[in-house]
Amino acid sequence: MFVKDLNSTNGTTVNGQTVNGEAEIPAGGRVTFGTAAFVLQGSTLVEAPPEVGRTQIVGGGSGKSPTGTAQVPSTPPPPPPPPAAGPGQGAGRWTAGLLSGYVPLLAGLGVSVVLAYVFYESDSTSSYDNWETWNSVYAVLYSISQVLTIPIAIMLIVWTYKAHKASDALQPGPRRWGRGWSIGAWFIPIANFILVPLVLAEIHKIASTERSGGKAVGDWPRRSTPAGLKLWFVFFALGGWVLFIGASLANGLFARAGLFLTLVALGLTGTAAALAAAFIRDVSDKLR
Repeated sequence: MFVKDLNSTNGTTVNGQTVNGEAEIPAGGRVTFGTAAFVLQGSTLVEAPPEVGRTQIVGGGSGKSPTGTAQVPSTPPPPPPPPAAGPGQGAGRWTAGLLSGYVPLLAGLGVSVVLAYVFYESDSTSSYDNWETWNSVYAVLYSISQVLTIPIAIMLIVWTYKAHKASDALQPGPRRWGRGWSIGAWFIPIANFILVPLVLAEIHKIASTERSGGKAVGDWPRRSTPAGLKLWFVFFALGGWVLFIGASLANGLFARAGLFLTLVALGLTGTAAALAAAFIRDVSDKLR
């Protein structure tokens, strides 16, 4: 059982520990919302009796218990168990940030391609200078995008490894895809478009399932794979093939068709990057 405090005014505690965000409630744990106190019995919160050692106002308010004898201070409750290990906020944040930054870069590439082609087809006196300008912009943005793929690829591998390691804390039992696959699957040509999504889907299922005592419970292998993960790799694969075909046609008789396919490829790749960033943020939040 868990309790989440949504920045309440009076605060929430579990066994005397202030809840910042979400915290697990152990069996028999005492939960307070402001001044209202409850105890977890089974899966139900029931109103808690007054804590031993607290002053009660009885009748004239003598500051003693109803029997008139001083009460013995209670033993402090044990601290709550530590949360399960997370995937490292640095890896998730950097990977999602690089992918998110890749999207406007691809959009700029698309704009420069269109404008360069428009000025190339124009007969005005300034068209050549304008074409040369936008052609240079395209060349610079393309070089940046190629350089950026290196840290993105490295961070994707690092994040996958860290996420797999964190999910082991939730599901230490037998799994179909061991930790070695979190790295090795990325380096198998062509097959990585199938193996990597399978590894990531297993991590997502474990991170998304219900937990008890810091461990995943229920039939997590039967959980569905998110559509965003599938579309991420489908769009990325299609974008690469379409870009190859478009580049082949760009300098020939079918230049317009090549331009159109290039724009389609940039759109597919940009969408794949946005879906990847959203998936990584989602899994990182769940594992945290």
